Amino acid sequence: MAEVYDAAKGGLLDFVSDIYDCAIEPHRWPTILEHTSKLVRGCTAAITAYSPARNSLRVKARWNASAESEREMIANAPISPAVPAIWLLGVGRPFTATAFFDDDEFRNSLWCERVLQPADCRDVAIIPLTKSVDEFSTLMFMRRENLRPYVPAEVETIQALTPHFQRADAIAELLNFKPLAEHCRGDTLDLLSAGIILTDAKGKIVHTNSAAERMLDGCVLLCVDDELSARDSKSADGLRAAIALAGKVRTHATPKGVTSLIAKGWGARDIAIWVLSLDNSIRLPLAASPAARVAVFAQELGGNPQSAAEMFVRRHGISAAESRLQALLAQGMSLEKATRALGIPKRIARMRLTLLLEKTHARDETDLISLMTGARSPVPA
Repeated sequence: MAEVYDAAKGGLLDFVSDIYDCAIEPHRWPTILEHTSKLVRGCTAAITAYSPARNSLRVKARWNASAESEREMIANAPISPAVPAIWLLGVGRPFTATAFFDDDEFRNSLWCERVLQPADCRDVAIIPLTKSVDEFSTLMFMRRENLRPYVPAEVETIQALTPHFQRADAIAELLNFKPLAEHCRGDTLDLLSAGIILTDAKGKIVHTNSAAERMLDGCVLLCVDDELSARDSKSADGLRAAIALAGKVRTHATPKGVTSLIAKGWGARDIAIWVLSLDNSIRLPLAASPAARVAVFAQELGGNPQSAAEMFVRRHGISAAESRLQALLAQGMSLEKATRALGIPKRIARMRLTLLLEKTHARDETDLISLMTGARSPVPA
């Protein structure tokens, strides 16, 4: 993997570092998506966020995707394989469409017909990056028709980079996907719900926004002799080490990456922390900013609640094939339309529906949808 990237820029460590730079400089995403695609012989890449409840998809970043391809991705988001995969797999587990589906079944599906085939593509590797009850984001890499589908070794390459993409995307979401410099103008910094703490290379606090000030209450984070610390000793040691690493001058031996950790507090109150180094190219336009060498992002952990559909799928042991049918039925499709969307024979669709009804003890298709959406309490296990 390092050798592939060396030809493009300067080594794997710089590559990972540049992924994190995208979180605060989103105009860099196309370059990173291009180089990552080359690692796995992809031809097109995009980061998208989809809200099943609103049935809306937004493309946050893309490389080599035409305007027409983007329109098709948006229009056909409800029948994307990412929707049932999120229910079944959760976040952080890359998968390929031809593996999640049967290869022949996938090639007959409407999503393949409408999104991949017009772009002369055959397979797509998808990484679920982040997830909440209302929205999830994914990173996808499409592959040309003249190449074989992705193989496990290529998925492993993507898996190795997944934590870095996840953290970069999480920081970008904390900042509403805008450049950090834009957020850190005096009139916008305090409007953020995420805590932002700027320190020097030794951890001395240079600047905080209002959210961070509230977090420095001693329950989880605190200020000791003007330096950022944590109440829990192990968390304090980890935070100190992360700031020291991020505060070093960027070299090939000390990449400008992100360290993530969980700071423990009283009771169930914990805070997720990302520590990012700052160089001159992203120095913040604050009066005190010349001393800032490290940016610390903090957000209280409120858990990552599962949607009703996700809990339903996992509770009843629903298979990948069954979850794909269920996802379409839940959106109001008739069995006939769902059958066409999946590219499967009617008898197969009816067989899968029968299995869904048996597993969930639902009386009929309407009852199944009510159960999945939480409209009716499930039969006790």
